[in-house]
Amino acid sequence: MKKPLISLLVLVLSLLLPVSAAAETESDVWWGSYYLPGNVAFSGGIGFGFSPSFNFSFAPGAELIISKIRIAETIPLDFGAAVKGLIYARPFGGLTYSAFGVGGFATVHLGFRGISVPRAEYLSRFDLYAGFGLVYNSYSGEWTTDYNRIGFGTYGGTNYFINDNLAVGIQETYWGYYASTTLTVTYKLGKGEEVTPVEYGISYSVRDIKVRAALLQFQTFYWSIFAMGGFMWDDGSYGDGDGTVWEVSFDGEDAVITRSRLKTNADGSTWWKAVFLIDDGDYLY
Repeated sequence: MKKPLISLLVLVLSLLLPVSAAAETESDVWWGSYYLPGNVAFSGGIGFGFSPSFNFSFAPGAELIISKIRIAETIPLDFGAAVKGLIYARPFGGLTYSAFGVGGFATVHLGFRGISVPRAEYLSRFDLYAGFGLVYNSYSGEWTTDYNRIGFGTYGGTNYFINDNLAVGIQETYWGYYASTTLTVTYKLGKGEEVTPVEYGISYSVRDIKVRAALLQFQTFYWSIFAMGGFMWDDGSYGDGDGTVWEVSFDGEDAVITRSRLKTNADGSTWWKAVFLIDDGDYLY
């Protein structure tokens, strides 16, 4: 009965190892995770239930991160192998029983380190994960006859990293014949992936978006009015304090535009003011 379990683990590892990579040390990624190949993480989870009577579960585990890939050279996925245990018991009230087990799993993590969402920066500390594998169960108690079985097991959950190594989370586990929800604590050995904030991408702040929207609006007004028909008014005749007011008609709708040269800097660059009165809207730049 042990041969199927060993064969599956060998198959899983053989699939993962070809995509293994050396630990990444580059800091030019903007979307990363808290893991690098070679990291080892130890975890423990504890859960309680009261249906139909008091029961508890304890799930220790250890995981090795084997490889990292990036979907579309952007989205980080970390693959690993884990060994987990299970203690599940209903010590009193109704039918009493206990179950013990151990299993081997192939794992995958999706991290959000570096993701900056306005007013929700904490999201970058989350890590989603799942595991799939074979488990061995040993049962004894009053519910049914004692048995020892091998079956499929899965688990999944989320971690919230308090710092680069310590995380807390919640996990749902299906252990062949038992299901449990546990609160978990994980401690990871080794450094996580370094990320560098980027100027462009989804890491804009609310202020950045407002500034860029205003700039786009100005450029739309400016080039549609001051470069109509392919002609451009000359700036050379303007001195500091000089300005011009135009009245422009767009299919029967009038617009009033004021353009003034405010100041010439020492390097020759200039400051200008532009006011657009369009459809009773007053836009000052």
